[in-house]
Amino acid sequence: MNFNSINNTIENRVESLSHIVFEPTLTIFDNVIVVNYKKVGTRFFQTLADLPSSSNNIFNNSKQIDIKFVKIDGIVPSDKYNQIFKTKLTNYLIEFDFEHHDGEWKDADSFLKYNNVENITDFFKKNKKPFIFVVRNPVERFFSGATQILTSYCTETLTDKDEQNEIKKIFDITDYDLQKVMERSNEFFEDSFNQRLDWGHTTTDGVESFAKILLYVLEYKWDLIMQDIHTETYLDNIKSLLIEIDDKKNKIIDLNQCNTKNAFEFFDTFTNDFIYSTDYNKIIKSKQSNLHIYDFLVKMHDNDVHTMEAIPHLLKKEYSYYKELINSSYFYNI
Repeated sequence: MNFNSINNTIENRVESLSHIVFEPTLTIFDNVIVVNYKKVGTRFFQTLADLPSSSNNIFNNSKQIDIKFVKIDGIVPSDKYNQIFKTKLTNYLIEFDFEHHDGEWKDADSFLKYNNVENITDFFKKNKKPFIFVVRNPVERFFSGATQILTSYCTETLTDKDEQNEIKKIFDITDYDLQKVMERSNEFFEDSFNQRLDWGHTTTDGVESFAKILLYVLEYKWDLIMQDIHTETYLDNIKSLLIEIDDKKNKIIDLNQCNTKNAFEFFDTFTNDFIYSTDYNKIIKSKQSNLHIYDFLVKMHDNDVHTMEAIPHLLKKEYSYYKELINSSYFYNI
């Protein structure tokens, strides 16, 4: 793909998206607070945080919550004053999603009380616990996020006849092929697909057409791919938040280093109730992943024919932030 074929509005959107939307996830442990973003280990750290409770058959006790930074433009209702995050440059209203993880916090007051602070500014700037910021190689994160976008595309967008006609203009694909992809896409996305194929429990019928659909989305649907929360840029906000908090006890870790026994020994310091390193093998095996689809996308990216060179091009600024963060004094090599 030629860079010139990319719509400039999309490139500008990628550059500015993180200034418009910043919706990190917080995971509250006994001794630390983990900050990460979609496709940067949110489910992994939720698994760790839930383990002491889930192992004792206690449910709806999630210690994870999604928040949203909203620039304040106008008057904030008095009952939300404690949700104002005051920074050097601007103030934000922090919105909470209390329903997503169905945890014990039902409003901002209960969340702040649990964390022993009176307002969200103190939560970030005067917290006794260190913040652990999780980052990930932007290109790897892109492919991981793309798998999630592709899942909904195959089951929802692809049902539109106009969309099907656009695909048929580019690829040699029939109505039967498209129908087969829609029928079997969920099966193709399952982690067990390759294993079931090896055991003779399923077939490859529709796989070739499925691959064409994935390639179509990655090469022609940039408006869809690059404006989704699972692929949007975020690292400049992580950098800004680190600088704003300005606390030497905070750390940055790389998600790529979180699957080792050494990492789990580091995670043992997160909580007083559970020793993660003793259950390392069990936890790693229980991880949910679309690894086989991820690997397939990476192979397409590295292929001589379809290099999809626009991906690293659009993420070049995000990658520069990534390198800056992992080379900073905050980075903790686990």
